[in-house]
Amino acid sequence: MIPRPNAIMFVKPVQGKTYVFIFVRDDGDHYWGPFEQEYVKTTDFTNLDPFENWLDFPPDKEWVHPVLAKKDDKIGWWFKPFDTYHEVRQNNEKTTLNILYDTSQLYPFFSRILDGYKNMTEEELLEELNVGRLDPWTIEELEKL
Repeated sequence: MIPRPNAIMFVKPVQGKTYVFIFVRDDGDHYWGPFEQEYVKTTDFTNLDPFENWLDFPPDKEWVHPVLAKKDDKIGWWFKPFDTYHEVRQNNEKTTLNILYDTSQLYPFFSRILDGYKNMTEEELLEELNVGRLDPWTIEELEKL
């Protein structure tokens, strides 16, 4: 079975520094975190890893990224980007994470994104994950993540 993302990542400036934040959703639909680390943008513009090269164009939009999160007793947490960016939107309108937080809609927004993956069949998910890929994933490769 192809794993489904269980966390949401976003990049946000706080007091003059930019941080990566990840909120993990557990099986009971509770969120915990954030796991955070300072973000240093790469100078390699071909690097598509959002942990190293966050999408910041167009500049008037906010983005979040689905993530696979696993607990590892040896190193703590393991995070892997999954699929692609999602624009921060509410009721088909552009919004911000701050507005969603202020209106108590942040976690429902995260849940809608993650539930979209949970409700896909294996075939639909494979098709979604291969959009735009030059080297398409196979189900076997994804099952090993």
